[in-house]
Amino acid sequence: MVRRTIFLVHCNILCQKAFQVKGSIARAPSNDGDPMQHFSRQNRHEIRDTKPGTWATVLFGDLETLSELSRNGFYLVEMGGELWTLRRVGDEGIG
Repeated sequence: MVRRTIFLVHCNILCQKAFQVKGSIARAPSNDGDPMQHFSRQNRHEIRDTKPGTWATVLFGDLETLSELSRNGFYLVEMGGELWTLRRVGDEGIG
């Protein structure tokens, strides 16, 4: 029972971290002028050059690209079906 409780607490903390950045709750893309870009194996090299606040989409099975996005400051916003949405953290990208 203790292992299960620890696991649930750990999962809850991870979920909160995924949706919370500097006290702001992540929101779906709006018409705030921030760019949206789809990343895949072919354009993975462009991830480092994206501006803070950029929205990104990636196919659910493309773990290498998802990992690269994560390493470059993107956090998961939505896991909807085959297409996952992320956003890059940064001074201009909060909120």
